Amino acid sequence: MRIVNSETRYGLVSKVLHWVIAFAVIGLICLGWYMVDLTYFDKWYNQSLAIHKALGLMVLGLVVVLFFWKIISPSPNLVASIPLVQRFAARGMHHLLMLVMTVISISGYLISTAAGKPV
Repeated sequence: MRIVNSETRYGLVSKVLHWVIAFAVIGLICLGWYMVDLTYFDKWYNQSLAIHKALGLMVLGLVVVLFFWKIISPSPNLVASIPLVQRFAARGMHHLLMLVMTVISISGYLISTAAGKPV
């Protein structure tokens, strides 16, 4: 398996980044739903918050790495048989997901630090 992307396939680095970020985001969502029901006096309150913050910062760091990786090794071309509108929508959705992951991670960091709490 190639490390970098080719014109038709994603390379190892892109696949690993994709799945690590995907599992981390799924973990953040599940942990967030779990944390909603915790009270301040629950023994998992502080631990789950620390894990959530760490995962959020990890996602931010990995999205930054992914952004630079896409400059070094661009994504494969989409199949020519896919209509232009769908190719445009696919690329647009990909960029939107990266933007959302970045904005949510940064906003979580800002909310935590604005409250005077460590990250």
